[in-house]
Amino acid sequence: MRSVRTTFRRAVDVGLHTYLLGVYKYMGLGLLMTALVAYAASLVPARSLGIFPLLAMFSTLGISFYFGAALNRMAASTAQMLFWVYSALMGVALSKIFVFYSAHSIASAFFITGLTFGAMSLYGHSTQRDLTSMGSFLMMGLWGIVIASIVNIFLNSSMMNFLVSLIGVFVFTGLIAYQTQTLKQMYYALPNNKEIREKMSISGALSLYMSIINLFLSLLNLMGERK
Repeated sequence: MRSVRTTFRRAVDVGLHTYLLGVYKYMGLGLLMTALVAYAASLVPARSLGIFPLLAMFSTLGISFYFGAALNRMAASTAQMLFWVYSALMGVALSKIFVFYSAHSIASAFFITGLTFGAMSLYGHSTQRDLTSMGSFLMMGLWGIVIASIVNIFLNSSMMNFLVSLIGVFVFTGLIAYQTQTLKQMYYALPNNKEIREKMSISGALSLYMSIINLFLSLLNLMGERK
């Protein structure tokens, strides 16, 4: 009986490892696409781009809402296509950072973001502590950041911008750990269905992707050297 339990546990661990690797694969490729598109778009004269970066940003918001609402009904191939479109549009939206920040600042912020992601994702995967309550608190912080950012569009306060970025670093750092633990728990609840697991991998990748992008932007806003 003990041998059967050990074999089952090992099989589950291997399955979880494969599942998380799939999530990280999508996330990594999405970030790579965003970086390449952002750099390519930064080479285009600002006058030629016009308001397209702003439209791209609003488009990503629309895709994220639609993705969350329609995930259960859509095919895995559709979810994957939306993820790639989202990543490309985010690249266009972020192309402006190459205009406002030095390449060294962008590279430094991305390096710190990568280290932070690795540490917090490992913590979320290995900790025995239930992060559900922390996740609820962080989601409230996330909505606070969204509201404050919208208000600051009209106020244009440098102090509020600094505080929003500072709070954002803590919120998105914690969200990475919470989301990783949620992915782990979700795996055990998923049915043994390839289509559903593929969709959940893409959904998990999108969640982590968004936290990483926002953490990167918060760090860049705090420590970035403006041109």
